[in-house]
This record gives sequence, structure tokens and C-alpha cells, in this order.
Amino acid sequence: MTATIRAEETAVFPRFLDLAYPSIERGEGVWLFTTDGRRILDACSGGAMTSCLGYGVVEVINAAAAQANEIAYYYNHHFTNRPQEQLAERLVTEVAPEMARVKFTSGGSEANEAAIRLARAYHVERGQPQRWRVISPAQAYHGSTFGALALSGRRRSLQQPYEKYLPDYVHIPPATPRLDPTGDRALAELDSILENVGPDSISAFFCEPVSAAALPAYSPPTQFWEGLKERAR
Repeated sequence: MTATIRAEETAVFPRFLDLAYPSIERGEGVWLFTTDGRRILDACSGGAMTSCLGYGVVEVINAAAAQANEIAYYYNHHFTNRPQEQLAERLVTEVAPEMARVKFTSGGSEANEAAIRLARAYHVERGQPQRWRVISPAQAYHGSTFGALALSGRRRSLQQPYEKYLPDYVHIPPATPRLDPTGDRALAELDSILENVGPDSISAFFCEPVSAAALPAYSPPTQFWEGLKERAR
């Protein structure tokens, strides 16, 4: 295989048609190595922060190999196993003790789609089928599937080609340190939205506690979370 592969040279559907993709042979720590021996610093953890522990971590490799030797996959709608149960219990205990359950998914888009469906199912089961709208900050990224894309609120850069397919979710401006350091502007917009569409139509509010791609390492101010909590009561 050559050191770089262009769009016209591959059977893989490329994301960028004008990019010569380096061909990666292996990874070690924070480094990627191409087939011609070049070393590249992976400063984005493999793209979607999926390799933040580094490449070639022996403990991870050994654990994955040991589990694959037992069973690599089964349809978990009908079965469970000890590692899954142990991980779920640890996540609830150490990460989110206020939560009661964990749902495992294959990635962020699927996780957000599942959360949207779960919120909707909850309201329908409670006899409130009119609750379907979701509110989220406009400057965000929640995934590339249609439901998750509708949450992102970035119409020109992400949503425009697909607007006919997206739910009509509503968005508030992000409470950034430069434009809204107290969060008051975002909360005022939230109040306006609730007045316009009616609070009884709202199914859920989505927000990144710490943003990644859209607003790297940004977190809304404490006042915003406190105001959001008051309005959710």
C-alpha cells in the first residue's frame, strides 16, 4: 500500500475528495506511524476522542483479547453478561450516582438518539404525547444522525442541506464567557421560547456540560445551571 491514498484511488467512500490520506500502519502512545515510516502526532485522540488512552496500551489489548476469547458479541436485547453488569454498576456508582441505569451504545450519535427516544417514550407513557420538542444551545455538536443533528443548531454549517428531514427543535444561544458570562442572556431566551411554544410541548433539554468540537473545553457558568434547574422544577 502506498504512503498516501487519494479519493480517486480508493474504494472507501472518502470524507474529503481533495485530500491525500496518509496510510496508517500502527499506533503507539500518542503517535501514528505511516506505511512509509513517518511518525504523526495524533493531537485529536483518534478523531472523536476515542483513543484518549493512547495506542497500543497493553492492558487494554489484553483485556479485549481475553473477552473476545470468551465471547465478542451477542444480541443484548435478550442476554447480559458479567462484564456488562460490572461496568454499568461502576459507572452508576462512580460517575453518575444520581442515575439508576446505564444504556450502552456504539457512539455519541446513537446515545443521543436513544436519549431523545427515551424522553419521548416517558412522556407518552405518562399520557402527555404533546411533549415532543427538544431545546438545546445553538453552538453545539451532538451527532450526525438526523435526530442528533437537529439538536446541534448549526443551520448554515451542518443542517442546511437536510432541513426538510430534521425535527423542528428550538435553540438558545450559548452562554459563552465573551458574549454571555453570567448565562442571563441564554436563560432569557429560554424563557422566551417556553412562552412562545408552551412549556407543555417540551420533552427534554440537551446541553454539553463540557463542550468538545463546537466550543472546545467550554462549560456554561454556574448561574446558568442554577437557572436551568429552577425552570425545570
